[in-house]
This record gives sequence, C-alpha cells and structure tokens, in this order.
Amino acid sequence: MKLEREKNAKRNLVAGTIQRIVALALPFVLRTAIIYSLGGAYVGLNTLFGSVLSVLSLAELGFGVAVVYSMYDPIAKNDHTKICQLLSYYRKCYRIIGTVILGIGLVMTPFIPSLVKSDIPDDVNIKIVYIITLSSTALSYVTFAYKGSLLTALQRNDITSWVTTAITLLRDGIQIFIILQFRNYYAFILVNPLMTLLNGVMVELITRRKYPEYKPIGNLDQASTNIIKSKVKSLFLVKVGNVVFNSVDNIVISAFFGLTTLAIYGNYYYVISTLFGFLKIYYDSMRAGIGNKMALESKEKVYELYEQLFFLQTLLIGWMTICLICLYQDFIVLWLHEEKYLFDEKMVFLLAFYFYSWKIHDIASIFKEAAGLWEYDRFAPLISSMCNLLINIVLVHVIGIYGVVISTIACSLFFPICWQIRVLYKYYFGIPYKPYLKSIGLHAILTCFLGSITYYICKHIQIHPILISFLIKFLVCCIIPLGAYNVFFHKNPLYIINKKRIIRLMKIQGRRNVNS
Repeated sequence: MKLEREKNAKRNLVAGTIQRIVALALPFVLRTAIIYSLGGAYVGLNTLFGSVLSVLSLAELGFGVAVVYSMYDPIAKNDHTKICQLLSYYRKCYRIIGTVILGIGLVMTPFIPSLVKSDIPDDVNIKIVYIITLSSTALSYVTFAYKGSLLTALQRNDITSWVTTAITLLRDGIQIFIILQFRNYYAFILVNPLMTLLNGVMVELITRRKYPEYKPIGNLDQASTNIIKSKVKSLFLVKVGNVVFNSVDNIVISAFFGLTTLAIYGNYYYVISTLFGFLKIYYDSMRAGIGNKMALESKEKVYELYEQLFFLQTLLIGWMTICLICLYQDFIVLWLHEEKYLFDEKMVFLLAFYFYSWKIHDIASIFKEAAGLWEYDRFAPLISSMCNLLINIVLVHVIGIYGVVISTIACSLFFPICWQIRVLYKYYFGIPYKPYLKSIGLHAILTCFLGSITYYICKHIQIHPILISFLIKFLVCCIIPLGAYNVFFHKNPLYIINKKRIIRLMKIQGRRNVNS
C-alpha cells in the first residue's frame, strides 16, 4: 500500500498545529495559575517529576520506535495478517512495559525526597504526589498504546492529534478550575491519570472504527520476533542515553539549587519545549512518509528529499534561534509580569544556543531512524549522557547554573556529529559527510551574523507598554532574517523548491478554508 504521503502530511500538519496551539496556550495559563495561586515551588515539583518519570520510561527500551519501523514494510505490501500479528505482540509487550514502570517507580518512592534540595511545600506529601504522577505514566502504556503506534505507521497522526487536543482542553480546563477555586494540589494531580485513561480509550475506539481490519490477533512468527528484539536491543542504549541526557539538567538543578530555581529554569525551558512541539508537528507529519519512501524508492530519490528537508530545517531553526535571543526576556515579563522570574542575558544566549544545537540535526536523525540504523551508534547517546552528567556536576560548582546549559550544548553538538550523522551518510547514503559539516558551519555563521544585527536593533526598541515593544521586535525578527534568506538564497535550487512547496500548501489550505 503506497501511502498518500503529501495528503497525509498536510492533514497531520493541520491537526498537529491546532493541537500544539492548544498545548501552548492552556499550559501557559495553567502554569501561571499555579505560580500565582500556589507558588513557584509547585511548578518546580511538576518539572522534577516529569524528568524522573522520563527516566522511568526507559522500561520502554525504545520499543515504540521499533514498533513503527517494523510496520512500514507490511503496510507498504498491504500484508494485513502480518500487521494484526504485530499488533497482538505489541499489545502484550506494552502491558508488560506499563507494569514494569509501575513496579520500578514504586521501589524508587523512598528515595524521591533526596532529589530536592529545598522549597518543598509544607502542605504536600512529595511521595503521594509522585505515586499519583507515576500511575499516569504507567496508564499511558497499558491503555491501547499499540493503537497509537499503528496510526503513526499509517501516517495518521492527525487522529491522535485531534484526540490529544480534546483531552488537553478538558484536562487543563478542569485543572485550572481546581487551582483557582480550591487551591488543592492533590485534586489537581489526580486529574492526570484519569485523562490519560480517557485518552487511551478514545484512540482505541476511533482506530477500531476507521481501521476495523487491523485487530490484535494471531501469533507473530519467531523470526519476526527475533528481528524486533534485535532492534530493541540496539535501541535500548539509544533510549537510555537520550532520556538521561534530557532529564539530567532538571534533576541537577533541583538537587543543587532547589525547586524555586528549577521553576524559573522550567519557565524558560517551557518556551523552548513549545518550539520543540511545533517542530515535532512538522517532523511527525512527514516521518511515516519518509519510511514509506525508503521502502519503495531508490536511495537517490531519498537523498533528494533529504537535501530539501535539511535545507529548510536549517533556515527554520536559525530563524527560531534569532527570535529566542531577541524576544525571550520580553515574553517572560509579558507572561509572568515580574522581573524576579528573569535570568540574565547570558543565560538567554545560552538557552537560545541550546535550542539551536539540540534541533539542528533533527532531519538527519529522522532519516537515520526511518532507515533503522540504530545498532551502528547505539553507544553514542549513552556516552553523551554520561559525559553531560559529569560535566554538569563539575561546571555547576565552578560557574553555577550556566554550567548546566554549557555542558548540554557541548554534548549535543559534539556527539551527533561524531557518530549519528556519520552513520547515516556511511551506512545508508554511502557518501562522505563532510558536505554536511560544511553546510552546518555556514548556516551557523549566517545565523550568528543575522542574529547579531537583529539583536542590536531589538535592543534599542524600548517602548511601553511592553506588548507593543514585543510585537515590534517580532516584526523585526521576521523582516531581517527572512528577508536576508530570500536575498542570499533566491537562486538556490533547494530554496526555490521549498518556497514553491510552502506556497502550494498555503494555497491548498486556503481553498479548503474557503470551501468550508
């Protein structure tokens, strides 16, 4: 079965964008309500537990990625029997994973207080809050998680996006009401596992109605099971490394500086994670299509698509980084109305650079993942995360909280280039990766150049009220970098192709809006 890649990508992009807008607006309101009604320490508590439970999700072993990858081929060949057998196998595995997460999490309960230096709220039993949050994580695996993987493989992320949007609206609405009306943190936390359960049930019902031919029945043959286990073994180290890498910063900040400082850092990181979310929509809309293209077309055709998407990504990430540098502080003040929640300018530059270093390799990672090349660099994320942890602890004693971000930037730049990118170019494309390094270097220089000019102009825009200042600065951030891109690249074939693609998508969506 040849998936309708462009149609599905557009559909996923629309649904994912709406989901992300909802996921952007409501959590900001919710986070603000917690800060003003209960205090920053409660926000820090949420951030800490999010990091701890991410580490617990190591029990998944990278299984979800292997699930989606193993479905690409039978979907392309329209092998319904094999897909049903895979679903049956995945359902059993996901339920085991959820049980393991719950068990390990409960064993860790006595040690949770040692992760917090100070600022634990007096009216909260940190262990009870942790157990409630743990139950929500475990439920996300045991309640039809395998159906979500099927939708991803079918390139129908739009279905899960619409469900997630509805659940987010309901959950955050209830939680905002509880915080403002009752100021009860326990009731606030209890909403999460209930909504997780509802989310799983809704995905199951919709998937059963739209794809009744795919049911978890039959037994998977031993050869296929062995292949999946082999992939999971390779993915395990990748999963360990990535999760520890992403979680260690928050845990170190909590242990060395306390929940209040973690809450401030969490506010800044929340802005970055929102941008991550928008980029995830863009990536998810094309992920299954890339896998399908790899299954059906030549590597030359795949490389043409890779070049186009990589070029577009570098411009997009560069522009977002410039916006962060110029707008970060004004946005935090607009959001929280108080300068006590601000870091200094040095931290702003570091966080913007953190965003750039973390996202600039995404397209290469997506193609590498779709090609199933996990075993060649399976040790890289683990080594990277261990180095990040050690450098974190050393630098935090020397230069304070700056050391946490500097360590992450260094590791997120060095290790992907040395291992992950090389693997994609060597084992899939079969070409040297030096042109990639040259391209990354040139785009980084261009981003620094345009960012310096834009920041200098924005620094001299001081207008009250601050909202007007913010809007003018945003306009400057659009005009200078995007205008410069058009001047520098207007004859570049990759720029022309991407520009035409974006215009075509906008016209199609415009016609749909008119017809509706």
